[in-house]
Amino acid sequence: MWAFAIYDRKEDYLTLCVDRLSKKPLYYYLKEGVFIFSSEMKGIFTHNIKKRIDVNAIEIFMTGGIVPAPLTFLKDIRKMEAGTYLVYKKGKYQIKKYYFPKKYKPEYNMHKLIQEGKAYLEDATRIRLRADVEIAATLSGGYDSTAIVGFMKKCTEKKINTYNTSIKGKLDETKYARIAARFYNTIHHNRYCTYGNFESLMKDFSFYFDDLQDDGAIFSAFLLSENISKKTKVALGGDGGDEVFGGYRFHNIAYIVERLKMIPRFITTFTSWFVWGRAKELLKIVLADKSDFFSFQYDKNEFKSTGYIAWRKEQMKNLLRYSNGSIANAVALSGIFSTPMANRYVLKTDKTAMRYGLEMRSPFLDYRILEFSQKIPNKYKARITKNKILLKEIIRDLIPSELLKRRKQGFAPPVTGRKILHKEKKEIIEGIVILKKISNELKTYFSSKNIESIPYKYYLRIYLFKKWWDYWIND
Repeated sequence: MWAFAIYDRKEDYLTLCVDRLSKKPLYYYLKEGVFIFSSEMKGIFTHNIKKRIDVNAIEIFMTGGIVPAPLTFLKDIRKMEAGTYLVYKKGKYQIKKYYFPKKYKPEYNMHKLIQEGKAYLEDATRIRLRADVEIAATLSGGYDSTAIVGFMKKCTEKKINTYNTSIKGKLDETKYARIAARFYNTIHHNRYCTYGNFESLMKDFSFYFDDLQDDGAIFSAFLLSENISKKTKVALGGDGGDEVFGGYRFHNIAYIVERLKMIPRFITTFTSWFVWGRAKELLKIVLADKSDFFSFQYDKNEFKSTGYIAWRKEQMKNLLRYSNGSIANAVALSGIFSTPMANRYVLKTDKTAMRYGLEMRSPFLDYRILEFSQKIPNKYKARITKNKILLKEIIRDLIPSELLKRRKQGFAPPVTGRKILHKEKKEIIEGIVILKKISNELKTYFSSKNIESIPYKYYLRIYLFKKWWDYWIND
């Protein structure tokens, strides 16, 4: 991972570059002959620039909870897209892309894929153990983080410190993390995340997330990074396992859609007249253009900006070129190069870790593994009800057997939309007022609803935006 700038004094030009997934963000500004760049937006703010709001970026954020590159909330600040470099010379710049996904060429020999996958993951882990300090690991008890600790054990004889954060209740993963910790004989550290932690972290949240995103797990990630940083400054994590090996529900849906698209269109159209609910929504995706896959993920009660839908459609069109027309593969690539990995998780990991001077490394995001994923047949990633089919075979002899039987569980946030509404109703109402003034699309949406009828997922999004606005715009 990298983000760097090189100035050629002789030829008088500047080059900026970010890694293949933009794990390290890089922002730039050009206005009236002034070019500024920084690893954080706040570095550009120190030059007293005029902050002009990008309405499209805010509408996209309110739809998907992210601000995809090259956008930011400000018109004159852009961020580098993954796998690109920028050349600035004589008051102008050009951006070029240097990294593209490999073409989808499935290999159906399961044994060969298992051996190749093991070799890549072990080597990706081994080279990330190079450091002058002790290297720790995150360990939630899920497949991905557990597998990485397993490969670490194969590569080193040193005792490993492992860490997780959780919340008490139904979503508490602590027992699974402890099963893995005992299995690998690690020194395990657990920390519970509470609403009180959320309130404390919100005091300077907007300072660290000047480029805003909505993810309740950010607050657990802050605590996790803080805990690790007390012992060491380098750690390995399981980011990327779901995206590379097919761990999300959208992988299952894409697999189903691809199969249903093989049925003659007139049969699907006829069937769609006699079904309702989720079945009808699924058939809408089947009958639509492949690039419109993500256009149907929002119901009529949710906000869906035209900018967000256009962005997802354009991304899918581009990724279908590397997928030999396979919608399931294009959707999988989208999970890596559009969202949630690019534009969301890499930014979350970088910002939450670097707050405490911690370097997080992700073996699953090794470029060789990203390219290996294009050799994995769709049916070895996800089927109707199964996920990570190949990965489970790769790690079957590496992780505790009881963990292989677990269903997927995401990081549990310490805050829910319902609780935010209860605790911060005034802030949310004020946030809605601001959003209605900024955007006609949002004005139309919010004017048709009372605050209790807004879907819960928007409450945290509105609250974080209001805090960002107060910190950076009304400062």
